[in-house]
Amino acid sequence: MSVKQNEILLFIKKFFVRNGRMPSVREIANGVHLNSPATVHVHINNLISKGFLRRNDNKVLELMVPNEFEIHEEAAIKVPYIDRIISKNYEYDLDNPDEFFYLSSQMIPKGSDVFVFNIPNNSYSDYGLLKGDDVIVEKDKYFSSNDLVILFNSDEGFVIKKFSKDIDLSIYSILGKIISLYRKI
Repeated sequence: MSVKQNEILLFIKKFFVRNGRMPSVREIANGVHLNSPATVHVHINNLISKGFLRRNDNKVLELMVPNEFEIHEEAAIKVPYIDRIISKNYEYDLDNPDEFFYLSSQMIPKGSDVFVFNIPNNSYSDYGLLKGDDVIVEKDKYFSSNDLVILFNSDEGFVIKKFSKDIDLSIYSILGKIISLYRKI
């Protein structure tokens, strides 16, 4: 397999995982920086002849090799997802969430109880968190100074702060500490 054919095959695999469908010839050309759709067709036909791809009865490409970029169900874990706008009087229930997020089991420390929280605005850019980021939060009872924690109270909603002894635990509930960041590019 040539370098460009390998690049096309990897692009197809990643595109399929992200989009749930095979890319068009133009999408492949753009993705691997080729100007000619005819050149893409030549590479695809070579990948078909080598057994990496095939065309089904509807002429749609299918992968004939494993896709290492797919998360298999046994490796994916369904966790609660909070993507509510931070608001007063918001009721949350992490035991009965409305939405879920699927994470690779490799992203979760063994034995941890986690949820995913969507950063609603750029108020936390000082912490490197941007609007639209999803953070993985470990429910924990032990925190070190400078851990980023997600707090909740019914007047303010969700708040992110660095943990310190100055946090008034009679006002806030600490939901957990941020252990990882997932940013869509």
